[in-house]
Amino acid sequence: MDAHALKVLEFPAVLACLAREAATPLGREAAETLLPGTDPSAIAESLDAVAETREALLGTRLPLDGVHDVREAVAAARMAGACLDPVTLGEIASTLEAARRLRAAGGALRGAWPRLRAAAARLRPPADLLAELRRCLAPDGSVADAASAELARLRKQVAAQREAILGALRALLQGAAAHGAVAEQFVTLRNDRYVIPVTREGRARIRGIVQDQSASGQTLFLEPEGVVEQNNRLRLLRQAEEREVRRVLTRLTGLVGTLADAIEETMQALAALDLLVARARLADRWQAARPALVADGRLLLRRARHPLLLEQAGGSDAAVVPIDLEVGGRFR
Repeated sequence: MDAHALKVLEFPAVLACLAREAATPLGREAAETLLPGTDPSAIAESLDAVAETREALLGTRLPLDGVHDVREAVAAARMAGACLDPVTLGEIASTLEAARRLRAAGGALRGAWPRLRAAAARLRPPADLLAELRRCLAPDGSVADAASAELARLRKQVAAQREAILGALRALLQGAAAHGAVAEQFVTLRNDRYVIPVTREGRARIRGIVQDQSASGQTLFLEPEGVVEQNNRLRLLRQAEEREVRRVLTRLTGLVGTLADAIEETMQALAALDLLVARARLADRWQAARPALVADGRLLLRRARHPLLLEQAGGSDAAVVPIDLEVGGRFR
């Protein structure tokens, strides 16, 4: 069937309705690119799968949340030396975790639903990769301390160095406050350096480097001389931490690249399963009846309602008048 015929039949509009039932970006794309089938046996098998899934969903919810379209990221990971950011790696982990949950949910299905169980069984997320991503990535989208012993060591040193600086500056604030040299009693950051706010008049009482000033110019943000080297050491530790984080991310990206084929197969299986569930949901919402397939070219519809009119009517059967339609045989 050519594109013009599909457009006249408003097939793209039907696919748009189907895409809205999909729970994932992969399923929506699969729905929007569907074409009518021509193989009777494949059509019958597809109808069986939809009918099965429709029945199964009456008492079962398949956990389709957490799926992301990570195809571009996985393709990028194939490149030597690639380094994906932790958020993107987290999306890959979330997608693999969703596939793991769906596979388990499919295996736990009870009833005569072999096609739905088979669709879930085609989900084979790499378990070792998922476990490593979980271990190395924190829920907040950062790299976890547990990602490497070196990272844990560096972060411990960063925390200790920061506390040493803060302790020194708080002690200095207490002493300077008695002479009216400080504008306020707090420690802040300017240019990635810990500083204290001092008054212009109090500047002469404390030796150090002015890193910034307030909009009025009355408050100077001073890095006292006594913490300059401590701030320098903190910066070096943070740079070492950043290098270790990048090393971890590069290693994880390499693992993704090595298993790219398996991840892409899992995403294809996710798209197929989501599409199957979307078709079942749409069939249920439209109260669709499974057609009997015939080979003689006849089409017979009894009390049929136009699905797009149903959509316009908000799914209300009463608002759409059913019709009988027969094409072929005696009618052309």
